[in-house]
Amino acid sequence: MTASISTSIITCLKTFNRFIADIRDLNNERPGTLLLQPWQDELGRLRMWAANIGAHQTNQSSLDYRLRDSSHIQQQIRKLLDKLLDRLREAKRAMLEDEAEDDDVESLEPSSSEDDETTSNIHQYQRSVATIINCLFQMSMLVRKPAQHDFRLGSREADVAVFEPYDYNHVRDKYPKAADDVVSRLVRGITRRRKYLKYRERHALKLKQGISEADLDAPMNDNTTSGRVLSETVATDVEDLNVKSDDQASESGILQTSYASTLMSGGNITIPPPPQSSEGGAPFECPYCYVIITAQNSRSWNRHLFNDLQPYL
Repeated sequence: MTASISTSIITCLKTFNRFIADIRDLNNERPGTLLLQPWQDELGRLRMWAANIGAHQTNQSSLDYRLRDSSHIQQQIRKLLDKLLDRLREAKRAMLEDEAEDDDVESLEPSSSEDDETTSNIHQYQRSVATIINCLFQMSMLVRKPAQHDFRLGSREADVAVFEPYDYNHVRDKYPKAADDVVSRLVRGITRRRKYLKYRERHALKLKQGISEADLDAPMNDNTTSGRVLSETVATDVEDLNVKSDDQASESGILQTSYASTLMSGGNITIPPPPQSSEGGAPFECPYCYVIITAQNSRSWNRHLFNDLQPYL
């Protein structure tokens, strides 16, 4: 029987953690043998991918449930996870074999050329693991294309009600001569944006539940995060779309959104820069909508950010 995505990702996380522990033990015995940080970085990226998309979940918020009618995508993700597991096991095998050879000739000074060859092999495995995780991030962009209207299903007035008086005062102070109905409409727009961003934050927290315990054999279906009880998320079905990167989608006509040139160039507003992890066009988690995206340049990042904020009424 084919393993589920949740079973595969948990196995990968456990294997990855044990491999990093082995590297740490080896470096304690023979300092500087292998670089630990690149492997820790890749484990962090894998955990981010799993948490962002709910790959470790086993309920109706799981990736398995979302892809129940998209077997081709489900199969491809399982293949990537199987390949990742193979690379981790091969890297560990290579490391242990080198360690065993050193033990056999412990009375002799180890050859630096042999050490360099082993380090090079392990580095190749690390690059292969990084490539596989990049592919998983790309696959997640096929799965997660949330619609703006979806947040109304899970948004809560209580999340933003406390801000309404401040929003009203802010708009009134900024536009003292504006009519009351205009002020009210602007305030409603700000409230709507707050609701959307809070919904995306809560949704991300629900998907992340249990990721810290996924590789420690602890219960994963508790709905508690940082002392807060969160309701269960029900994943929506994935649509079979020909998803392209942000810049390609705009140029192909799949999604056309027009923004004022003054806003796109910055104008009198400050646009926060993308995370450092976006360098080189690498997939990353947007810190505002918590969706895995790519931003090839500042224009594509600005376009995504304005899509999150929906600045026009």
